[in-house]
Amino acid sequence: MIFDLPGFSFSYYGLVYLMGFVLFWFMPWPRTPALWPRETLLMRFNVALYTAIGAIVGGRLGYVVVYDPHYYLAHPEMIVRLDLGGMSYMGGVAGIAVALLLISRVMMRLNNRAGSSVDFMSHTSCANLPLRSRMSLFYHYCDRAVITALVIIPLGRIANFLNAELYGTPSDLPWAFIFSTADLQPRHPVQLYEAIAEGPLLALLLGFVYFRAWIANLRRIMLSSSDSAGPADRAAAATAGLSGSASHSNGLHSYYAHHAHHGDKGFSLTRFVTARARVSEISFSLHPGTITLTYLAGYSVARFLCEFVREPDPQLGYIIGHLSMGQLQCIVLLVVALGLMQLRALRRRRNALTWHVPQAMPWPEHGLSPAVLSRTAGRP
Repeated sequence: MIFDLPGFSFSYYGLVYLMGFVLFWFMPWPRTPALWPRETLLMRFNVALYTAIGAIVGGRLGYVVVYDPHYYLAHPEMIVRLDLGGMSYMGGVAGIAVALLLISRVMMRLNNRAGSSVDFMSHTSCANLPLRSRMSLFYHYCDRAVITALVIIPLGRIANFLNAELYGTPSDLPWAFIFSTADLQPRHPVQLYEAIAEGPLLALLLGFVYFRAWIANLRRIMLSSSDSAGPADRAAAATAGLSGSASHSNGLHSYYAHHAHHGDKGFSLTRFVTARARVSEISFSLHPGTITLTYLAGYSVARFLCEFVREPDPQLGYIIGHLSMGQLQCIVLLVVALGLMQLRALRRRRNALTWHVPQAMPWPEHGLSPAVLSRTAGRP
C-alpha cells in the first residue's frame, strides 16, 4: 500500500491503473482518416473510460471464473473486493476488446448522424465499408491501448515485485530474492523478468515492425505517384498493406492525382485535399490492428517463457505436465493473434485484386460533402 487511511486505501496497483487511464486519455496520436470521428478531448475521455472499465471488469471476472471459481461461488461478496488482489491479464484483454468494440460502434453512429460520410460511402463499390470503417476504428483504439500497455504492464509487474506477490520458483542464482510472503528460499524475481520482456523488449519488436512498415509504405506511395511504375509494381505496393487510411481512400487519392497530373483544372481543390491526405499516409504506415496483433503474439511468447520460472497459483498448480494456467492461456492468445493476422492478410490480398475505382466520378455530385472535405484538409 502507498497509504492506508480509515475507510480508504491506495495501492501501487491502483496507482498503475490510474496512470494507464491518464496516459491513454492524453496520449498524442497521429491524425485519423476522414471517415472516422473527429477526436476531441471529451471523446478521448470516453474511450479511455470505456477501456478502464473493460480492463477492470474483464480482469476481475477472468480471475474469478478461471483461477478460483469454487471460492467465489461460495463467497460471492468477495468478487468486488479488488483491494485483496486477483486480476487476470487475459480477462483484461477480453474486457478491453469488448469495451472498445462498443465505443467504436457508438462513435461511428454519432459520426454518421452528423452527416459526415454516409453519402460518400454509399457511392463506392464496396457495400461493407461502414463495417470495415468501424473495425478499423476499433483496431485503432486497440493500438493506442497497446502503446499504453507497453508502459503500464511493466509498472504493474514492478508493483507485484514490491508487494512480494507472483514470485518465481526457488533458485540459487546470485540475483535471487527472498520474498516475505513465501518461505525463506531464494526465488527468481520473475516479476522483473516479465517487466523487461513485456516492456522494453516488446517495444523494440514493435519499433522494428513499425520502421519496416514505414519504409515499405513510403516506397508504395512513391510507386503509386510515378507514371513509370508498372501494374505489377502498383499491385505489389497495394498488397504491401501498410496504410492506416481506409483502402477506398487510396483509390480516390490515385484517381484524383491522375486527373490533377493531366492538368484537369476542375480538380484544384481536390489536388490540395489529395496532397494533404497522401502526405499524412506516411504517418499511418501500418494498418490499424497490426501493432495490436504483433503485441499480443509477442506478449504470449514472452509470458509463456517467463512462466517456466514462476510459481503457479497454489489453488491450481500445474495443469498439464509443467504447464500452468497462464501458459495455456498464452497458447490460446498466440493462436488467436496469428489467426487474425492471417485472415487480415488474406482479406487485404482479396481487396487488392477486387477493388476498382469507378471510371466516372462527377464532381461535386459524387457525394463528398463539405464536412468530409474540411475534415480531410484541416485536421486539428
